[in-house]
Amino acid sequence: MRIKINSIQLVGAKRVVPFEAGLNVITGPITTGKSVLMRCLRGLLGSGLKGFPREIRNNVSHLSGEIIIGSDSYRIVRPFVTTENARVEIAGNNFAERLPAMKPTRTADYTYGTWLLDAMGLPTLRVPKAPTKPDSELSPLSINDFMMYCTLEQDEIDKSVFGHDNTHKNIKRQYVFDVVYGNYDLDVTILQSKLRDAYRHLHRYENQTETIEELLEDTPFSNRAKIELQINEYETELRQLESSEVQLASRATAKSGTEEIRSKIRVLEADLSKLQTSLVAEENGREQMRTLLGQLHIQANRLTRSIVAETYLLDFDFVVCPRCGTGVSSDRTLDDHCYLCLQTPTPQLGKKEFVQEHARIERQIDETEDIIDFHSHNIEQISESIKLINPELVSLHAELDHKTESFVSAQAEELRSVASRRAKLIESLKNLRSYLGLFEKQGEAINKIKQLQGEIVDLEAQIDASLSSASQTASYFNYLDEQFAKILDKFRVPQFHNPGITGINRRSYLPIVQGRPFSEFSSPGLRVMVNVAHALAHQLTAIHFDLILPNLLLIDGLSGNMGYKDLDATRIQAIYDYLELVADNYKDRLQIIVSDNSIPDSVSKYIRLELSEEGKLIPADVLNNG
Repeated sequence: MRIKINSIQLVGAKRVVPFEAGLNVITGPITTGKSVLMRCLRGLLGSGLKGFPREIRNNVSHLSGEIIIGSDSYRIVRPFVTTENARVEIAGNNFAERLPAMKPTRTADYTYGTWLLDAMGLPTLRVPKAPTKPDSELSPLSINDFMMYCTLEQDEIDKSVFGHDNTHKNIKRQYVFDVVYGNYDLDVTILQSKLRDAYRHLHRYENQTETIEELLEDTPFSNRAKIELQINEYETELRQLESSEVQLASRATAKSGTEEIRSKIRVLEADLSKLQTSLVAEENGREQMRTLLGQLHIQANRLTRSIVAETYLLDFDFVVCPRCGTGVSSDRTLDDHCYLCLQTPTPQLGKKEFVQEHARIERQIDETEDIIDFHSHNIEQISESIKLINPELVSLHAELDHKTESFVSAQAEELRSVASRRAKLIESLKNLRSYLGLFEKQGEAINKIKQLQGEIVDLEAQIDASLSSASQTASYFNYLDEQFAKILDKFRVPQFHNPGITGINRRSYLPIVQGRPFSEFSSPGLRVMVNVAHALAHQLTAIHFDLILPNLLLIDGLSGNMGYKDLDATRIQAIYDYLELVADNYKDRLQIIVSDNSIPDSVSKYIRLELSEEGKLIPADVLNNG
């Protein structure tokens, strides 16, 4: 997949660097910022931003740049912070997004790194952290894992092959190789994920059965058949004991002669309840009549006063006029006139009517007193009846307690024995059923183990079939070997005595030069030549077969470990000549960006940024203002 960086801007540091298709060179002496800029380019493509010099941290607020993926152009703005979920802004043709850099957030699980994978057509895969363990935890292949094949870092270019000396990076390096070259496809990934789950469940059930075995071993409960037989015996005995308890209860009632007493007590308690209910009703009725009697006496007294005084039953006195509110007084007129309206009152009722009403109320008073007496009489009778019942109930309860206590005392030993044995049986049954439950769990686990073992055999067969199926991987390998050997020849790599094959190890995916593995090279310069040739061989193979490897190559510190005289200078020139040739031939597919302290004159036309002691990556005026 073609990927090209058009430009990068260090926002806040007044530094904008443009790039072209094909070969691009950044040059200048040490400590001027070449490697920092190369790291910024990787940061623009999703790499972490930790460990930068303070001049960069203090003066650069954002990384901004324009990149091309395939045929689409995008503007990227990334905050220059180490926070992994800081938002990266992406804008393209009819496209705009703002995504967390590399780590999902609670509200956004799609990241800038994931977007880069999708945009470049790279798969989103999770691979085992420990490939040799089928039940190993999974780890995602990130954009940085794929970009590993596109980057030769200054601190690794003369020491390792894409960081192969780091265990974690080496595992990811091999997985990326498998994915790019067709050794690792999605179907196999799914099958291996199922296989890991099956192994994880298998280990869990195996541990469960072993734990149960250890728990039951050398105990009285190690035999399931014996436990089941014991449960049946205990359940039978428990039913017999419960039957005995019922029989003892029946005998207690029959032999103690308490049934007749209990019957009398039930009758008397029912009668007592009725009498107490009637007593409450009579007392409530008497109280209501007494209240009514009091009201009648008050009314009769008022009528008596009216008859004697021959006045109206009007007790209203006005202090103010009810119409206008003006104060009024009873001395404003004669006594036989109304002091409010100043008129002579006209009686509406005569003395005869008052006398008749008084006689009617007196009759009602007499009737009410009769009712009160009736209620009082009933209350006395009910109370007497209650007094008669209570002693009889007390006597019957005492007799019942005496007879029951006598019988229980006589049967106490038998009752205690039955109760004790029953409690022991219940506890024993509880324990036995618990142990039987362990056997049932063990049986379920064993069945699961058998099922999982069958699934594992089937999954491993499917994986073997998928991995052994015919593919073009062999032709990819052969072409990669040819390109690697050809490039090393162009670089004029030193010749060894009794040379062997040159190519890529089929197991470790590490380069072999004239039969010697990378670990045997003691010369840093030779390691640089091998790493550059190896990275270029991967790019040319990917372009030739249209593999999914991103077609971008960043080389930091190309000649730093090589001499500049005689044969070393010739080899540096040869490397740059070949880089120029490849860049010109694949200008539309492959972009190469090289940083180097010094370069041959022949590639000066490819310089995009030349730094110096006076003109470092972060300009002096920016540092002074900071």
